Amino acid sequence: MALLHSFLRIVLFFLVFSLYETRGQENPYTIEIEKLDQKLLQAVDDSSKARLHYQLSYYRGATDSASSKVHLEKGTHHSKGSPYLKTVGKYYEGLFVMDYDPTRSERLLQLFINDMQAYKWPEAYSLVARGYSSLASLYQRKDMDSEGMSFIDQGLAYAKKAQDLERMGQLLYKKGLFYHNHVQYAASEKYLEEALLYLSEHGQEQISISDCYATLLRSYAFSRHFAKAESLIPKYRVFAEKNRSNLEIQSFYYYSLGAYYRITKDYAKSNTFLWKAIQSTKGEHPEAQMSKAGHYFQLALNSMAQEDYRLALGWMLKNDSVGNLHPYHSLQDSITHAGRYITIYEHLGDYKMALQWAKDYARMIDTAAFRQVRTSLAESDERYQTLEKEKKIQVLQLEQEKTKLNQQNMRLAVALMILGLVLLGVFAYFNHKKNQALLLQREMEHEQQVREQESRENLLALRAMIEGEDKERQRLSRDLHDGLGSILASLKYKLLEVHDSIQHPELPILIDGIDRSIKEMRRISHNLMPAVLNHFGLEIALKDLVDELKTGVTKIELQLFHIPHDLDRDLQVQIYRIIQELLTNALKHAFPKQIIVQCSKNEDIIFITVEDDGIGFDSDALFQRKNKGIGIKNIDTRVRYLQGKMDVVSGENEGTTVNIELHVDR
Repeated sequence: MALLHSFLRIVLFFLVFSLYETRGQENPYTIEIEKLDQKLLQAVDDSSKARLHYQLSYYRGATDSASSKVHLEKGTHHSKGSPYLKTVGKYYEGLFVMDYDPTRSERLLQLFINDMQAYKWPEAYSLVARGYSSLASLYQRKDMDSEGMSFIDQGLAYAKKAQDLERMGQLLYKKGLFYHNHVQYAASEKYLEEALLYLSEHGQEQISISDCYATLLRSYAFSRHFAKAESLIPKYRVFAEKNRSNLEIQSFYYYSLGAYYRITKDYAKSNTFLWKAIQSTKGEHPEAQMSKAGHYFQLALNSMAQEDYRLALGWMLKNDSVGNLHPYHSLQDSITHAGRYITIYEHLGDYKMALQWAKDYARMIDTAAFRQVRTSLAESDERYQTLEKEKKIQVLQLEQEKTKLNQQNMRLAVALMILGLVLLGVFAYFNHKKNQALLLQREMEHEQQVREQESRENLLALRAMIEGEDKERQRLSRDLHDGLGSILASLKYKLLEVHDSIQHPELPILIDGIDRSIKEMRRISHNLMPAVLNHFGLEIALKDLVDELKTGVTKIELQLFHIPHDLDRDLQVQIYRIIQELLTNALKHAFPKQIIVQCSKNEDIIFITVEDDGIGFDSDALFQRKNKGIGIKNIDTRVRYLQGKMDVVSGENEGTTVNIELHVDR
């Protein structure tokens, strides 16, 4: 009768939980996807579109690989013309193929990290940190934990370099999880607490924060730090309430509390939370099914602790039927499950099944031991081969030394006879060589000094020319404004006085002509040396320049980053002249609909980028021509004056992008 009662309980539980199965598949990153979709609608330039499509490929890949692939292809399309964004695309392609082609994923991630080393700015460092984090996940799936930990440490170094606090939190979480899985709870708690601090303040991905809470709670429980666990649970509850619309976070919250109360032996609470976890776990995809399997396994452990082995067997079978859908099973998990089956079947008196599982358990233990032995044998064989090679080398060296010694003995008598002459000849020869080497070295040093002097003189001449040109511009601007401007204004007022007393039909025409002359004079004066640059600095002057040049046909967008107000005045003038010349050239020759101007400062380098969607030109032919345009010559002269470099990327009907780097540590 008791056996029938237990059987009915199992059937009832299976029927109840089957009602909660769902065919839907909810993406845990719904909030992030909605934000990115809105930004994509407002994006204008290819650079922004490429970045947004890449991020959407990552987030949508959690549940919709087809949509993820579409975004990846669009991101690649918008990356054309940008080697940096093409390199970023390798990272997201590696993430896309990670689940079904881990070998290709590893190759892409390694290639991405190597190529990204060429870029020295925070975003690049942050992406390299993400690349190492993904490699760590790949290696941990292959049970290569030590290699995975090495990648985590390298990723942390780059995250610190980028000052990416969210990425540091995610990597610290992975490090804490590593120690947790290896039953080193003190180290696990240290890294998880630090990770939770970073993620709570700077994290955008709520799933990462949820994982951190859950793992830290389990570490507290296993290490018997129940006071810490009880103080963490309210914070975890508040976090789960804020994210109640995210079913994955809700499910993991319930599961974590269920596992915690199982460890504290409050089985009623544990079962309640585990049932809630099963109810809130939606979807047929492998990750959801694996989560459910974990919930059923926890219920089995609760039943075993309460010595209800019949019910425990039901939960274990349910765990197997659901969990076998997942493609990743570690050997350690299989050994743990086999041990539980042995215990259950022994208590149920089914010794045949217990023996069968004991054989599987022994086979898996042997497999684990064989892996260790195989690794040890390989290391021993390698050491043996190394020793053998060293012995052969030693024997060969002894034979060679013996041969040399015999030859030396045979020649010793002859050598003593001619030693004096040889020494004299050698001394004379080396003395001659030494004198020649010294002479050659002095000639080279002299040539180097001449080249450096010529370079300094050229730079000084270039600087004098540019500074003289700017001073002359300033003088002409001042003379036009103060001299000719005053004369024209005075003439206008005289004519106005005459017009008040004498009505003559030609006077209004003359006054209007003088007004136009004053405006043209002011425009010329402003172009020669804008007063706003002297009074308000580079940022206001560039905004004034953009407002002056943009039209109903051409839109100009100005983006300034980290431009200090105390920048050297001469440097501000050169930057202003370069951007003014680039905009003038684009408007005059390219007929664009939109121009984007970016100017930023990173350490001792000023970055200038002017990108338009105009008709473009053959940029290779431009630099091969002997007679360049005056505009490009002026820009090139100022760039060389500031010891910088310029790169022009253009093609017919593909727009033009000009990238300039100026060194300001002078």
